[in-house]
Amino acid sequence: MSLALSVSNENQHIIAIDKAISINRGDKIYRVINKTCTKFRVVGNTLYFVCGDMELSNAFLDKIAKAEDHSLENVITVAKTVWQTNKEDYLAIGVYGFTQDGKTQLSFFGSGNNFTPMTVNGDSTSLHCAYGFRMAEASKLLTQSPKQDNRAEMIGIFQTLSSAGVGAGVDFIVLDINGVKHISSHDLEEDINNFNTTIWFEDAKPHFYFIGTGYNSFPVMEWGAGSGASEDAEKVKIYKQDQDFVIVYNNSATAGLGKTKKVVLSDQEASITVDSASGVSTISIDNSGQIKAVHWSGSALNMGHDVTIEAKGALKLKGQRIDLN
Repeated sequence: MSLALSVSNENQHIIAIDKAISINRGDKIYRVINKTCTKFRVVGNTLYFVCGDMELSNAFLDKIAKAEDHSLENVITVAKTVWQTNKEDYLAIGVYGFTQDGKTQLSFFGSGNNFTPMTVNGDSTSLHCAYGFRMAEASKLLTQSPKQDNRAEMIGIFQTLSSAGVGAGVDFIVLDINGVKHISSHDLEEDINNFNTTIWFEDAKPHFYFIGTGYNSFPVMEWGAGSGASEDAEKVKIYKQDQDFVIVYNNSATAGLGKTKKVVLSDQEASITVDSASGVSTISIDNSGQIKAVHWSGSALNMGHDVTIEAKGALKLKGQRIDLN
């Protein structure tokens, strides 16, 4: 579960979101202390916060970041589509954005209310709002005695609730009509004695989960705690889906975020794909033994009984001796 606290005036949102991951295994809850975990995504000048199942949350954030239509109607459609893959779990969304005339606007919806949105607007004073896990208790604390220092007030509330499923760290985001003005993090001291858990992990370096449900689901093994530069930066995912066995490495910030190196062993071929800043290059070997290498520029080598070389630039041969029969 997750919690978001926000103080919104007419022109900007100040939002605080916890970074802890809790995983249910039978009748026990395991806390994953992962300082790089984020439960939100900023797209343009809108922040999307997700509360609920971790896999559903990640799927929603990935889809909304790639979507071209960010109208509230489409955001709700995306959330419903993601939730349909596993209706047994909980999913709730908070959208912190702006109206067409540049005024702050908050919308909340989720599986608990059939994705029916509740929308409110900030005003010239301040709108204090809590959304997510234990939001009723958090809301009372947030509105009881508003302080001039919103950050300190929010930290105090998270600190108070940190022993009961919310905690580890807090992300602070200041958002206005032009996008993110400020972002920072704060670590919390958690009272583990009062938390219903028996095992704590410093980093979730290797972990295992399923995507999808029923016959169409498939397992994923994820390696590496990641760098935190993005959700998947410096992580490796290994999975088998249908007739493909896949190994994917997600680049670091220096190598190009969002770019991957992928090995696929399928029923028809084995292939290596490298997505660089300039384009995608591939090498593949099919079941007949045919080898094909394609550079992102379009240059290609096809090698079997016959060999075909196509160069988009110059074709150069260099050696101590070149024999042409």
